[in-house]
Amino acid sequence: DAPNGVGWTKVVATGRAFCALHADGGVSSWGDGNWGGDGAPDDTGYTKLFASRRVFAALKADGSLKAWGDGSKGGSNEPNDSGYERVFGNQDAMVAIKTDGFLKAWGENGAGGNNEPNDGGYVEVTASDRAFAALHSDTSISAWGDSNHGGSGGPTDSGYAAIYSSDHAFAALKTDGRIVGWGSCVNGAGNCANTGQTQHPTDSGYTEVHSTEQAFAAIKADGALRAWG
Repeated sequence: DAPNGVGWTKVVATGRAFCALHADGGVSSWGDGNWGGDGAPDDTGYTKLFASRRVFAALKADGSLKAWGDGSKGGSNEPNDSGYERVFGNQDAMVAIKTDGFLKAWGENGAGGNNEPNDGGYVEVTASDRAFAALHSDTSISAWGDSNHGGSGGPTDSGYAAIYSSDHAFAALKTDGRIVGWGSCVNGAGNCANTGQTQHPTDSGYTEVHSTEQAFAAIKADGALRAWG
């Protein structure tokens, strides 16, 4: 059941459970125990909450974290050091980013729970269902995880401003408004000319990209639209 009293400041959800953060730094979770409804830490000092499909993660002011939920999907074996500022999750793995841009992944190995890049300087992480893509401060991109979900085949050049995802693919927007996609052709990846799927646009000038589970849509500065997937 939901906790009683006042002072709760934030609520996040997995697929079958909720977790709330209290003003005193305590956390409380409820719902399906296999999805994070049980196992919340009983100490205080937490400042941020994050959730994936089956796992919760709570972050303290010193950047240490606690994860719970499905142990095979990242609900255990979280990093035990400090300095982290954000946590990201897909359906089967988690990754945390430090203030210096170093990354640490855990969870299912085939879904991005390992093989994360080992250099620092990353500023953002985006997740598909079973892979991650991280944007570096030098505007390059690193992807890892299930290759059927965009864990391989990412761009090797630089000049990127943002990364977006569908369930099985990623789309990256360059500073000149060009778009590069990779992952499953059915879900909006690029280089799929012989598959019968609509290709991502090859022109420039796009300013935003949006996604569903299986497709993308991009808008230009003049209001023109293009969809693919």
